[in-house]
Amino acid sequence: MKSIVAVLSLLMVGFAHAQTQTLDVDVLIEAGIGYRQDQLDWNIGNLPTDILSELQYQDIKASQPVVAVSILAPYNMIVKGQYADGDINTGLAYDYDFNGSRSDIYLLSKSHLKGSLTDLNVQISKKYFLNNLSASVDVGWSKHQQKLNSFDGFQLIPNYGAFNGLDNHYDVMWQGKFLGTTVGFDITKNWYIDLGLRYHFLEYKAVADWNLRKEFAHPLSFEHLINAEAWEGSLTLLYKFNKYYALKLFYNNLLAKGENGTDLTYFNNNSVGTYFLNAVNWQSQQYGVGLS
Repeated sequence: MKSIVAVLSLLMVGFAHAQTQTLDVDVLIEAGIGYRQDQLDWNIGNLPTDILSELQYQDIKASQPVVAVSILAPYNMIVKGQYADGDINTGLAYDYDFNGSRSDIYLLSKSHLKGSLTDLNVQISKKYFLNNLSASVDVGWSKHQQKLNSFDGFQLIPNYGAFNGLDNHYDVMWQGKFLGTTVGFDITKNWYIDLGLRYHFLEYKAVADWNLRKEFAHPLSFEHLINAEAWEGSLTLLYKFNKYYALKLFYNNLLAKGENGTDLTYFNNNSVGTYFLNAVNWQSQQYGVGLS
């Protein structure tokens, strides 16, 4: 993947720092590697109070090279863009079918996952200082893509065991604005800590191809639309070698939830079924290391 090769090259170089004296603007390039674990689930019903089907994507693990570019402008203004992209290493999918309630399950299968996770965000920050304490107001936009490919199916209820040919695709996109704040302070002469909090306003869209369901249309079997919100917390530790160089350790945790959306299911006879997308839940945790 070209993006991964480019970011790994940046890791080998370390970082690039340039200063334009006439504009008094610093440009800082950061590079690192993040290790991420996600959980995602959704369910649909004929009514918001019942449940027909639920998908649980569990233990999605991926390694993501991360690159960020910050423009440090006058008046303590910062414009920052960050991009991360990586392949899924492991993960499991559980597919439930119910007769209207969770107590009446009649089908359950599990499968393995592959695919990719991609993230992009752009933000503008205004920073304020008081002695060794800093605080910023952050506004921005983010997009998060999850391409989830299920394979190696195994039927649990009824207990039929392994089945061949499974190649389901569920491609997700979360995107929207966010508002947040970051507080930082020196722990020692060399160690610095940042604590961040963001609130996201997200639109969720997913398209799916359920390849073994002959009654569904292909390659678009159904799509999901829902509005969601998310809270994201972050912790960053910097070890400052000097004014410009630092080793960066980071941790992020994001919790997102959407309710009362729409499921549009497309059948092979050209008809369309509309169902309630009752809820979508997503948790993402990431930790990593980089240079800044």
